[in-house]
Amino acid sequence: MGPHTRLASQSVKSRKSYAMAAFCGVLVAGASLAAEPAELAARLLAARAEGRPIPVLSMGANLDMDTAYEVQKAYVYERITRDPIAGFKAGLTSKATQRKFGFTAPVSGVLFDSGANGDGPQINRSAFRALMIEVEIGLVVGSPIQKEVRSLAELRKCIRGVVPAIELPDLGFEDIKKVRAADIIAANVSACEFILGNERPLGDLDLNRVVASLMTGRVLMSRGQGSDAMGDQWTAAFWLVNQTIKHGWELKPGQVLLTGSLGKAVAGKPGRYEAQWSGLGKITFEIVQPEE
Repeated sequence: MGPHTRLASQSVKSRKSYAMAAFCGVLVAGASLAAEPAELAARLLAARAEGRPIPVLSMGANLDMDTAYEVQKAYVYERITRDPIAGFKAGLTSKATQRKFGFTAPVSGVLFDSGANGDGPQINRSAFRALMIEVEIGLVVGSPIQKEVRSLAELRKCIRGVVPAIELPDLGFEDIKKVRAADIIAANVSACEFILGNERPLGDLDLNRVVASLMTGRVLMSRGQGSDAMGDQWTAAFWLVNQTIKHGWELKPGQVLLTGSLGKAVAGKPGRYEAQWSGLGKITFEIVQPEE
């Protein structure tokens, strides 16, 4: 065999080896892209248990909306073995937040008992990576809801009362600039802690006209009203209930529905806060940063 023949043979072998390596790489990448929802949920659970940032799953997986909700369900199923469901939440309920994450619809998540706080708590900021504060309205379920409701009138009959609410989501993703709506869904819409004020009967209160504000000292941090959530509180609740049923959950008496932020969400920094709602009362709380 001459030198040119040997070189040609080596070149062919090299190309074959490169092709095989590339093929194996595709297989590995394909396995990553085709990861099962349970595997992706396990990554979220491990990050939470180890105090690491929330993984941006869409960076390594083919994560569409349906798959994202399957990941969320697997995540929730694992947690509820030790932490019962306290309610459900709507997120991305304003056009501005939808545009920010490249989406055109709201999203839903699950609230856990471990995240519930009464009025006046101290919130440990070190338990969050990117603590946010959202002023919201909560509707308290009075009758079991096991199938989709057909009208707002039917929904109203299932609600026993209303509460002022503060949601404290954690947006501590590995890279917030790369987060898509599907990542938010999979990560249970960043649900972490929440604060509920005193429950009152619905009566003739117009939830859309409720004005809510958040203050720290004399500084106004945010201001909004009930209609900020999808344009109508009852429309938001209707969507959230049917979305919850669609994804295989049922609603039980005493669980709360958080319908979305009134006004802008603000970063949770150490300090004392007071939120007020016209017709619903107020909630006070303090965010503390323990010394290392």
